[in-house]
Amino acid sequence: MADKCGCGCSQLVKKGNRFIYGHNNKGRFLSAETKKKISEARRGHKTSEDTRGKIGNAHRGKKVSEEVREKIRRTLTGRKHTEKNKRM
Repeated sequence: MADKCGCGCSQLVKKGNRFIYGHNNKGRFLSAETKKKISEARRGHKTSEDTRGKIGNAHRGKKVSEEVREKIRRTLTGRKHTEKNKRM
């Protein structure tokens, strides 16, 4: 029988594991100093073309609800395009 996650979410975990991936820090807060260290470590990091392609493929074909489409439309209404971003 599988055990339940140690964070208290009641989800079942694989045999030998105590937590579901990512649940071991659930509810903890990072200090401002720690956040700054993480930010500085990530500064200048570029995502590879391969990874960007994988992310794009994962999102390709997703259906967007009418509610979300309406929110996007309202947000973009009246926005001026720069010369660089204008369609030809």
